[in-house]
Amino acid sequence: MPAALVLRHLFDLIVGDRDASDCDRECTRWLESSLALDPDDRDAHLKLIRIHRQARDPKAARAAMEAALARFATDPVLLLEAVDMAAAGGAFKKAVTLAKRLLELDPINSKVRAVIGQAHLSHARKQIRAGRPDMANKELGLAEEWLAAATERSISKLLRGLSATDATATALLREAAAELGGDLLASFHLVLESVRIGSPTTVALQRAGVSLSGTPADREVLAVMQAINVLGKPDRRALGIVLDTLRKRLKDAAGGAFSEAERVSICETLLRLDERELLLAHANAGLKRWPERPLFVYLKSFARHGPAAGFAMSAREKAELEHALEQAVADGDQRTVLRIRGLIAPREFCAGDDPDDFSDLDPFDALGESPFENPRALLEMMISLGNEQGLINLAREIVSESEFRQLERAAGGDRKKLARMLIDHLLELEGRRSDGYPSGEAARPAPRAPKASRNKAPVADDRQRGLFDD
Repeated sequence: MPAALVLRHLFDLIVGDRDASDCDRECTRWLESSLALDPDDRDAHLKLIRIHRQARDPKAARAAMEAALARFATDPVLLLEAVDMAAAGGAFKKAVTLAKRLLELDPINSKVRAVIGQAHLSHARKQIRAGRPDMANKELGLAEEWLAAATERSISKLLRGLSATDATATALLREAAAELGGDLLASFHLVLESVRIGSPTTVALQRAGVSLSGTPADREVLAVMQAINVLGKPDRRALGIVLDTLRKRLKDAAGGAFSEAERVSICETLLRLDERELLLAHANAGLKRWPERPLFVYLKSFARHGPAAGFAMSAREKAELEHALEQAVADGDQRTVLRIRGLIAPREFCAGDDPDDFSDLDPFDALGESPFENPRALLEMMISLGNEQGLINLAREIVSESEFRQLERAAGGDRKKLARMLIDHLLELEGRRSDGYPSGEAARPAPRAPKASRNKAPVADDRQRGLFDD
């Protein structure tokens, strides 16, 4: 259906791959309306689920997931998303059940096997917090049947050590810490797991015999950054406590001999965490090794002043940033260009002349009706956003090849003219469908038969009942 395709295309054009938690409610409605018109698009269901998850609206996410699984009960991508949702909501048994259903479809899927192992680990933590060590050990045993990575198996052993205080448990704790590969990485996992199960972190470090003195090896710092990057949002509070414990050692590690790519990776992780003290140390180290590198100039300024740097920096710092901006433009580093411009002149204080800023555009002004009631407005919006080619590509999926070629010749190579002619043609096609082809217009091509599966009520699937109830 053309309207559904246009709505999805507009969503992709404006939202794209950016964090959907910042997605305007109007954009979300485009996706919802497209699914009401055409509910057989798996990818659109998945985008809607992820929007609600990123916006921390579990009720809406569950409703969207259940609607999606009602139509795609055996789709591996949706099932994996459902597993992740169940685990994130603490429904660990349900996560395991859904993951095992996935394994029926793909028995050698190593990612799903790891997910099952992680779900059992999470359930074990829940049992330790509840003071049920026997049940925790049972869950850890089940986890070890599925976990293949050495680090994951060491974390399972670490949890066994934290679940009790006797000599055997302490020996397991020390063994796991040694397996994790260095005091910094062992400290990271020990403190993180202690916070997760509600155990005193200082006691855990002492029992494991881990030292927080000295400068860590470069490989340990990189391993910690990698471990941080795979953590989910629910672990943010725990991560804050971990970083408080390790901050001095991570700051001392700024003097390490990292490659440029490694230093950038460390800085980007610290930037996402808003760890400005650590970011400043590593950005300064990067500038010392690679003077005037525009990205490190930006990172240093952000670390010192935050997003309001444009109002807080000195004239000398601003001159350094402007020089870095010129260099980034010369290097073709568009991402750094945009970052520096945003720091020098924050978007909310700009005059609104940035062609990438769509926030002030209102293609529906004075139309007197909503975009869903005005298909022409939706199509015209694509042109107003400078995306004639996107509209042309969209139209090619709908109109016949002969009709498209005829219009293309009539446009004489003018892409904008072709786009507007295609709008008229698409609306004419939609009108024909709505009119039901009255007599006297038999010469018009017959409408395409709709796909058999479209808009049919989904077949009831008992396996979805109580999907996220544990």
